[in-house]
Amino acid sequence: SRRVQWRDEISNFRQLPTKALHETWERFKKKLIQCLNHNMTDLHLMETLYRALNSVTKPIVDNVVGGSFVDLSF
Repeated sequence: SRRVQWRDEISNFRQLPTKALHETWERFKKKLIQCLNHNMTDLHLMETLYRALNSVTKPIVDNVVGGSFVDLSF
């Protein structure tokens, strides 16, 4: 079904090589809006977004939040 496909797209989401963090975030939010009934917890979504970031963006995000992004509350 379409819902299963959207859940897969959310779970397998990745930052595109030439896209900045804010563009990646906007694209991720659009995926979530497409499937409002995804039944994923906030923690799972945060981990999915963090895993999606490339090796250049992850350390920048961690530095900005003053620790680990995944340790933040949603």
